[in-house]
Amino acid sequence: TFIRSQKGSQLLVISGYAYYRDSAKRRGTLWRCSSMKSKACRASLLLDSENVILYMKNDHTHEPPMQYVRGQYFRLYSNEYHVLQGYVTGGKRYILEHAGFIYYCKKNSSRRVRWYCKFRPNLGCPVKVITIDGRPMIIDGEHNHY
Repeated sequence: TFIRSQKGSQLLVISGYAYYRDSAKRRGTLWRCSSMKSKACRASLLLDSENVILYMKNDHTHEPPMQYVRGQYFRLYSNEYHVLQGYVTGGKRYILEHAGFIYYCKKNSSRRVRWYCKFRPNLGCPVKVITIDGRPMIIDGEHNHY
């Protein structure tokens, strides 16, 4: 999943780890772990022009970074869910990435957050995810798109 950093640069997020674009190579673009300098992480990957991973060195020296959401740092307990700050219809919002689909945060309470598929406004996609205390609890509906 591609997102924008708080400074506006493009990041690639895979399994909760963020990568920054380092350099263009003959076969594609080299992306390095965003914790390369702060945590001496050597993880990297090479994407071709169609964003297919040609090579991946996935030996991170750290856990996936915690994400900043609603004034607290936390990580969802399931490795399959990632909360990020990104751009969806309507501007900058917190987003949830799961299984290649992007969800936006619609309704919050102190413990319960409802996330809707980003294609809900345009395609009427009915899927929603509910997290309670940061844990994914309910996935409701089926996507009407790919």
